[in-house]
Amino acid sequence: MKPALLLALLLAAGVACADEAKPNRVERAAKKTGNAVDKAAKRTGKAVERTVDKSSKFVEKTAKRTGKAIDRAADKTEDWVKRKLD
Repeated sequence: MKPALLLALLLAAGVACADEAKPNRVERAAKKTGNAVDKAAKRTGKAVERTVDKSSKFVEKTAKRTGKAIDRAADKTEDWVKRKLD
């Protein structure tokens, strides 16, 4: 009778330990998943910021180049008109 009681007691203790271990595993997994999501969000945010910066710099450079091209064309036209009038 004693071995059966001891076996039942050990099984109950084993089940209790297993039940206690599972929430810890679940909590660790949830924490790891949360950290992974945070890192992915941060990485994505930085990528979006880089893309916006590059796009805005591209637009600024293009506008500056276009303005210079317009100025050169206007200067050439003025020179042409001056030569024709002289």
